[in-house]
Amino acid sequence: LGKTTTFTALLQSIHMSNKLLLRYNKYCTKTIADLESLRSLSDEMFQKQHIADQWNLSQLFDHLLSIEKLSLMYMLRKSQATDLKTAGFKTWLYSFLLRQNLRSTKKFRLPAALPQPIANKTAAELLTEFTEIRAKMADFIGKWDDSKKKLLIFKHPRVGMLTLGQTLKFFADHWFHHQPQLKELLQE
Repeated sequence: LGKTTTFTALLQSIHMSNKLLLRYNKYCTKTIADLESLRSLSDEMFQKQHIADQWNLSQLFDHLLSIEKLSLMYMLRKSQATDLKTAGFKTWLYSFLLRQNLRSTKKFRLPAALPQPIANKTAAELLTEFTEIRAKMADFIGKWDDSKKKLLIFKHPRVGMLTLGQTLKFFADHWFHHQPQLKELLQE
């Protein structure tokens, strides 16, 4: 893993020109410890299936990566449209309810629109992918100017369309929703 770009270096390279980039930086900073903890794990430990019918560390981090990667792909495609709708009360309400649910201890099934996480990726592969996707996400956010802050850019599989700001809040809430699972896997 020695040549993998560190997340700290990535964050230092991000130019903080707007509030959304600041929010994204805060999210990335809070997740760095989790990602850096992977460096000390062997591939065997990272891919070990601790409990039948539950994800291993590879699957958990692949799921978290997939959320960011697929979201960015969708937003890049959607940002090319000239007829983006504007958020209203319904969007705010659904985003609020999503955040409350993710902050709870409820368990959710993987939405059908998402791929099943891969069980045998290495920590090095995932760290490299996270670094790449987060650099691309930061670039996308940096180009998203304030005049677009109320535009609906991302379609969440459960609550529908969200603004970029709401999407970034979803990323953070989703990551931290998986914290108990992560801690359990790291302890075993």
